Amino acid sequence: MPQAPKDLLDRAVFRLAADEAQFIIDRLVATQPAALLTLLAREGINADCDHIWTHPHLASFPAPARRLIHRGEIFSHVMHGAALLYNLVLSELRSRDDWAEDYRERIATWTAELDLSLVRNWSLDDFWDAVEHPGHSIRPAAKRFVMQWLELVVENSTQIASAPAARQLVEERERRLKTSQSRYANHAVRDRWTGASGVNRLNFRWSQARSHLQDLADAE
Repeated sequence: MPQAPKDLLDRAVFRLAADEAQFIIDRLVATQPAALLTLLAREGINADCDHIWTHPHLASFPAPARRLIHRGEIFSHVMHGAALLYNLVLSELRSRDDWAEDYRERIATWTAELDLSLVRNWSLDDFWDAVEHPGHSIRPAAKRFVMQWLELVVENSTQIASAPAARQLVEERERRLKTSQSRYANHAVRDRWTGASGVNRLNFRWSQARSHLQDLADAE
């Protein structure tokens, strides 16, 4: 362990010293040698990008990491549509035409950017196998929701905003998860909704990882 500063109990700063940063990198190498975070930390690779799949050094990542990132990018894009639809329906229930119009436009953009040929050839079974880990489990209900949403997207992504089956699927998912606190059923909860819930694309904690890498890079 690095030596504690002499004035530790008098003042504290969060900027890492060089030996502290090296200690963290050494621990990453010792405990998670194959992790992408370890590679990026060890090599001092840092980048200001919103998603790991837009990282400027992506081509130099190990092949297994690139495959997992590619699968994550597809999953993030596909499921973003469900989040936007959820917010659209809530906007309509709140009679907020301005919010609803914004979400219709965002869904239209999402549809236009969706690579359907890529989505059709994407194996959901391979994705579940890739993300299986002893440290967490994915519930069958969540898998069913993803599978059913994916089928609806492949069938008719251009009409997803008005498709009754898509709206029902999203509603049933929220009701099942939140029960009496569902914004569909509980007017008081819905009235407190401020217009946005989970509207950003999934980034799989890349923002936190990017922050850690920046701290290591800024060590003095």
